[in-house]
Amino acid sequence: EIVDSMRQRVIALERGKIVRDEHRGVYANATT
Repeated sequence: EIVDSMRQRVIALERGKIVRDEHRGVYANATT
């Protein structure tokens, strides 16, 4: 159970990083 909850937390963190990178790319393209 502990390992599963940690795995879900890691997936959520990775998903958050991906979303941030996508937003960063969108803003970079919009400014240029």
